[in-house]
Amino acid sequence: MTTDLDVDGPHWPRALAIYREPGFAEAAIRLQDTIGLDITILLIAGHALANGRRLDAAALAKLDAIVEPWRREVVLPLRRIRRRLKAGPAPAPSPATTAFRSEVQRVEIAAERIALALLAAKVAELPHTATPQSPRDAVATVIAHFAGARTSEAAADADLSLLAEAIGRHLG
Repeated sequence: MTTDLDVDGPHWPRALAIYREPGFAEAAIRLQDTIGLDITILLIAGHALANGRRLDAAALAKLDAIVEPWRREVVLPLRRIRRRLKAGPAPAPSPATTAFRSEVQRVEIAAERIALALLAAKVAELPHTATPQSPRDAVATVIAHFAGARTSEAAADADLSLLAEAIGRHLG
């Protein structure tokens, strides 16, 4: 099955703007590393809200199921390689492996961009909501989806607030 994806759609500049918000990347990566949060799903939440879509638990589960094979088979292996190259194996780290690591990072970002495009296409199929969802509610739903029983709500509250505020600034 071939799917045409719009990797340059409006979801992409919004995702970049949200990711560049002060503290967003650090909080998102912390949750990625502790609860397995998929940052592309967190970023697409901003796109969904900006387009009048609601990300309830059922919608989020469907989006995650769609992107999970790509994440597992492409994004995560690239991320593991990139992170491993920070300290080894020999001859890493070295100038040659640092350049190679940068190229792996570029490819990893391209893979995440494809994941965002896939998610954006699916978000466009969600029904419009008459009652706007708050960024805090959307982010809490994303965190709860990935956290399960692994973390308490209070442990992620500071990150939740920071992430929700960053997304909220890019809804207009």
